[in-house]
Amino acid sequence: MSVAVGRDSTLPILTAIRLEASQGTLNSVATDRYRLALVRSAIATADELAMNVPRAGFAFLVKHFGGEVRIELQTHTPHGAKAPSTLVVRAGRRVVTHRLQEGEFPKYRTLLPAESSFTANADVDVPSFVKAVKKVALVAFGHSPVRLVCAESGLLLEAGNV
Repeated sequence: MSVAVGRDSTLPILTAIRLEASQGTLNSVATDRYRLALVRSAIATADELAMNVPRAGFAFLVKHFGGEVRIELQTHTPHGAKAPSTLVVRAGRRVVTHRLQEGEFPKYRTLLPAESSFTANADVDVPSFVKAVKKVALVAFGHSPVRLVCAESGLLLEAGNV
């Protein structure tokens, strides 16, 4: 997830991870304008929430809590603001408080294809796949992309706009 989080401080909203809970599903979304990462997880609540958690705060939560945690959104309205500003995470006797990132997260849903529109699926060994992409990226020119081509024989990686 943290790979797609922006690091440009001139666009602070892109340095956050968007958490959206609805109908038993938690979407964690990050983007840096060029990449978009979306992770869907099942959650045990029907409450709806949406918040922007700064990258550092999100990394801390993953590192120190890891498994199941109870997340409580505490609404605090400084200076008449209407949006929540604080995230409180409780796990046993430990309590961590993080300030949420202010701003409107980009409308990302229009960038995602409908799940029924996928024509191919690939089950890959993640470490091997990452290693292969890094090798192909070495021969790609400048900032040209690494293309993935699905074929019956397997997944083909190409350097640049071939």
